[in-house]
Amino acid sequence: MVENGLAPSDIADIVSAYSVGYNSETNVNPAVPHKAIYPKKSSSDAPYSLTETQLREVIYIPSTFTYGKKPPVTLVPGTSSKGGETYGANYIKLLTGTSYADPVWLNIPGFLLGDAQVNAVLRSHAINYISADFHGTVQAYATCPEFPTLPCPPAVIQQEYNSNFIVTLRSDGGDSAYVPTTGVYSGTGDEIVEPQQGTDASAYIHDVRNAGVSNNELQIICNGQPAGSLYTH
Repeated sequence: MVENGLAPSDIADIVSAYSVGYNSETNVNPAVPHKAIYPKKSSSDAPYSLTETQLREVIYIPSTFTYGKKPPVTLVPGTSSKGGETYGANYIKLLTGTSYADPVWLNIPGFLLGDAQVNAVLRSHAINYISADFHGTVQAYATCPEFPTLPCPPAVIQQEYNSNFIVTLRSDGGDSAYVPTTGVYSGTGDEIVEPQQGTDASAYIHDVRNAGVSNNELQIICNGQPAGSLYTH
């Protein structure tokens, strides 16, 4: 992993990835989009429930960003993490300076443990579609076995496989892509989001709109290959 640049290689990498700057939740992004996306992008969309300042400030845009001269890449962390600490020592470092990708990342308040609907609003504003576990998890209550006697982070309970939140999110084609989408996920090793195998995988994206979807479970496309290396498929 270190040899391929996908893990911290020295103290400087670690300090950078966990720095306050890389993980700032209050970034100043004054640039105005070419097309209006606030209070909603389309007339058929629901309006955002947060202010435009709240929506913009969770997006960390580095000084190297070219604002469209290179294809942008929005890096979205998982539950209980921030973009800087998740990607600072790997994808941010690997993609910065390339000719084919221009990384920005999200630092959502509360380490994505707050209301999943608010978290989704922040993500959808940044990338105009939600990139998360699309079907929830059967492990939600196992993660908080004493709930509701003891409190549990809202985002965990909301990710229960058939919760009202997940069912609503998936309804009317919400579990299908709107744009050409490539999903890469692991079938094992996720302590929260399960199942992650086959077409029932939480990360599996459907394609009722024929947008073009590629679902890639690592244990299938890299079956039998040692971890910590780069492979084509």
